Amino acid sequence: MKNRKGFTFIELCIAVVIFSVVAIAVYSCFTTGMLAWKKTESSSCLYQDARVTLELMANELRNSLASDKWIFEGQAKEMGFVLLASPPLQKKSAFGNIYKVRYYLEDDKLMRHQKDLKALLGEGGTESASEELIQNVKSLNLEYRYKSEDVEGSFFWQGAWLPKEKAPKGVRITIILKPDVTFTKYVIIPTGVIGAEEVSQET
Repeated sequence: MKNRKGFTFIELCIAVVIFSVVAIAVYSCFTTGMLAWKKTESSSCLYQDARVTLELMANELRNSLASDKWIFEGQAKEMGFVLLASPPLQKKSAFGNIYKVRYYLEDDKLMRHQKDLKALLGEGGTESASEELIQNVKSLNLEYRYKSEDVEGSFFWQGAWLPKEKAPKGVRITIILKPDVTFTKYVIIPTGVIGAEEVSQET
């Protein structure tokens, strides 16, 4: 009886089919895993951008100025105020620069516009500039703190700030990213005031 050497054609075909099935399954699992990782990484970066942006807005609000000359513009979907920014450490001057800053939505992007007031006054300074902070923004909602006259010591939030010669004491920022991820930040402005209910009802 002769010993068998090698494989028959049928055995070779079966081996190729089995190898192909295993290779396709492994590739499919690898591709699915990579897509899931990229999606998670993208979402993680977007959420981190949202947190950083909220912290930026909070820090700038805390340094905002408001007076008869520099009014605080607060609406439900956009906000503008004058910002006193600290000078770079290498500069000897103890005085910071003054900017007009505006936050607003443009399509699905949260934007920040900055204008150097020195340039407006003809004293040099940098030109105005806009920058994109976050993409895939579904909604931006800004609310300002008012004192309720109905219940002593209670407060409510309203989507417009009317006493513009003063900054509000508190601002509540809500950003909703697509599809439906919500970030909320409460900001207390040390130099601000609490809005009066009768003022908030003016047209």
